[in-house]
Amino acid sequence: MTVRAWKAAAVFVAILAALDLAGAQVAKRVLPNWFRDMPGSNPRAFSPIYHHGFRPYADTKQRFGPLRYPIRTNSLGLIDGTARRVDAEAKGCRVMFAGDSFTEGLGNAWEDTFVGRLAARWADHGVDVLNEAAVSYSPTVHYRKIRHLLEDHGLRVDAVLLFLDVGDIADEWEQYELDDAGNVTARARDWLMRHQRGNPTPWDRLWFVAQDNSMTIHLARDLARRLAGGDGALPNVPRPADPAPRPEPEPPLGRIEPPPILVGPEAAARHLPAVRRDYRARWTIDQDLYDKFGRFGLAKAAAMMDRLLILLRERGVSHSVFVYPWPEQILAGDRDSVQVRFWRQWAATRGAGFVDLFPSFLGAGEAKDVLDRFVIPLDFHWNAAGHALVADTVGRAYEPRRFCK
Repeated sequence: MTVRAWKAAAVFVAILAALDLAGAQVAKRVLPNWFRDMPGSNPRAFSPIYHHGFRPYADTKQRFGPLRYPIRTNSLGLIDGTARRVDAEAKGCRVMFAGDSFTEGLGNAWEDTFVGRLAARWADHGVDVLNEAAVSYSPTVHYRKIRHLLEDHGLRVDAVLLFLDVGDIADEWEQYELDDAGNVTARARDWLMRHQRGNPTPWDRLWFVAQDNSMTIHLARDLARRLAGGDGALPNVPRPADPAPRPEPEPPLGRIEPPPILVGPEAAARHLPAVRRDYRARWTIDQDLYDKFGRFGLAKAAAMMDRLLILLRERGVSHSVFVYPWPEQILAGDRDSVQVRFWRQWAATRGAGFVDLFPSFLGAGEAKDVLDRFVIPLDFHWNAAGHALVADTVGRAYEPRRFCK
């Protein structure tokens, strides 16, 4: 091989390496599921009781698409402002938030989330705030996790504020069940959940840098994991493409008839670009999806919410429900959504508190402007401004000390 050929090969390899590096820099700033934590730096953890959550006393940083943000958890493994020890039996006024990735504050530092903002404001009134939320939670998980906190940890709280997500209904249909032992099992994997071992070694750090900055290594790693029959995620049964039909559960406190959809598919289609047609949210505006899983999901969610309400009332804990829209509802103008009407009726018949956050978003201007102002680009979660809007709305609607003993 001549010197000229060697030089040409070297230039070609250098160009490929540069493109490989450049592609990785773009991918890891755009694709949320690109990121893989080093062992010991991932705050998320599997739970044999409530499926998944956070490990206690975590203090690390996460990346969500292009966003890097800190995550800290307390001694109970709950998202918090500091990695503090929580006195489970403390007698002061204590309010616990519950929800999924919106309430967790995915992509935002604690002080920018609505829970963190309210925690700072309410601290001046002697109120301690806890946050039970984590990505992909739904009523089945809430019931089991809150029961675990109350019964096994002896946690004392005065009120639970549960933020019900539009996507919870799909989760109840296709994801979560209680097994024979009363613990949560799931049918699908979650890219955010990874088994953890000890603190990262030098090799862990080197391998992390390599796969995080090379398209080739990253894709080869994912392919090798798939060929090996797993990707390091939680050990769940693979989710079927379409879950088998199941009888709708009867809520312990009485069945609520699901209300009709008010925004039809034709009207919704005019407002929804293809990029914003997520089936998990479209069930409130698409009759086919509503019939496929919306009715079942609502009935199952109501049954689990009834069980949670009974659990809390036995302990004298106040319970309030909050509902909010996804971009699908904002774009389609689904103000009086089936999600709103169903849970308003549930709260009224159960004597629980109810706060509707739909008007805060749908009344804030034109739909596209609302999404630009309050939603993370290329995603559906709230940015810091969206969390500030929610914090202000909740702060006006809810006086935290009224249920404290």
